[in-house]
Amino acid sequence: RPMTSPAIAGGSARPFGWTLAGILLVGLVLRAVGIDFGLPAVYNVDEVAIMSRALAFAKGDLNPHNFLYPTFYFYVLFGWIGGYFAAGYALGLIPSVQAFQSQFFVDPTGVYLAGRALSVACGLVTIGLVARLASGCSTRVGGLAAALFLAVAPFAVRDARYVKHDVPATLAVVIACVLLVRAFDLGMAHPRRRRALVLAGLACGAAFSTHYYTVFLALPLLIVTLADVRDWRRSAADLAVTGAAAAAAFVVLSPYLLPELRTALADMSANRAIVIDRAAEGGGGLLAGFRAYGAMLWRDAIGWP
Repeated sequence: RPMTSPAIAGGSARPFGWTLAGILLVGLVLRAVGIDFGLPAVYNVDEVAIMSRALAFAKGDLNPHNFLYPTFYFYVLFGWIGGYFAAGYALGLIPSVQAFQSQFFVDPTGVYLAGRALSVACGLVTIGLVARLASGCSTRVGGLAAALFLAVAPFAVRDARYVKHDVPATLAVVIACVLLVRAFDLGMAHPRRRRALVLAGLACGAAFSTHYYTVFLALPLLIVTLADVRDWRRSAADLAVTGAAAAAAFVVLSPYLLPELRTALADMSANRAIVIDRAAEGGGGLLAGFRAYGAMLWRDAIGWP
């Protein structure tokens, strides 16, 4: 159903808005409770590596020299922590850059709370966009149901307390999906279709530059771009423009990947070993981890009765 359908544009905006606000509040509470776990110690090794790599940009070198992940999230995290420092400095809570650096090694609680707050913010924005996306595909009730499911999803809640890529990557995917649906709903003959496709391509490229596994967005991007194969000339032109937009966004947001392509390919292979090979080892293919996944979901969601 088009996202401009009566189910979205109808007269029930106020109850929808208040209900969504309540769902967002639930999502915020679940993600905020326990956000300071472990601090000042940091027990998740990924958090340490990611935060250290982002803060290393303060030396003046924006090349991460490591491409286990693409670099867009690191740049965003670096800017976010810079904003945290600027706010603390303006309020007199952080007297100088030197004091900020020293405090990070003595007690990094503030820095990691700020980094985790970025994940919380990304999670909340994702909930709101999922409500819009699902409402456009069904009804307002469907949108609220989808938002509620995401607000309380155990792994989405848990991962929002980490300085990690997964929640921001989910936000990037949902933004891309919203724009893809928008481009599809416009139809082949709409004068703004190509502009919508370019925006969707840029969003997909930004997602690719957030985490490599979002590359699967290429499939819906291809389907939407080639929605009408009868006009193959227009479809080919759309595909070229959209693909160029996605590639440009990826390259701009991970600018050192191509100059260090050999290192990047080696790191991508290592990432594959972590994400896919480890899950499939021991026989059973990709289904081998279902029992462990189910047990983790059970423990992390409700604990052992």
